[in-house]
Amino acid sequence: MNKKGGSTRELVQKIGYLILVILVIVFIWVIVFNHINLNLDTTEQQHRLLTLNLINSKECLAYEDPLTGVQPSRIDPEKLTSARLENCLNKTRTGYRVFILDTNKQIVKNAANIDLTMNSQFPICAVNKDFFKCTLNTEFILYKTAEGFKQGFIVVEVVSRV
Repeated sequence: MNKKGGSTRELVQKIGYLILVILVIVFIWVIVFNHINLNLDTTEQQHRLLTLNLINSKECLAYEDPLTGVQPSRIDPEKLTSARLENCLNKTRTGYRVFILDTNKQIVKNAANIDLTMNSQFPICAVNKDFFKCTLNTEFILYKTAEGFKQGFIVVEVVSRV
């Protein structure tokens, strides 16, 4: 009788372990399957990084003082040209419109690096949401003038073909 009871207990214990192992395997399978099928859209983060690169890089728009070097978030409006945008923000299938505004939201200077088909259809994302992803990033900056630095904003419109 002891032997028979012991084998029944072992059988129940093994079934319990088997159920536990099956639950762990199913749990891992669900986690892995959901992670593999997860669709992450990082377009907005990429556009934000492009904007930060634009205002903080000496190759782009950041003001470079001969004595102190590059001063991030201080913009030299003379650097804002379509040619510089093309070199600075060289990303395929992406266009940019950049505006430097004063504190009254008046345009100080602007430039664009965008192909004509995109430019003629602005606001392009309102027209073709399926084919384009657009973001609008606004950052507080100081921009250089003849009198010194003034407060203002930089507005960067980024359009990517999806």
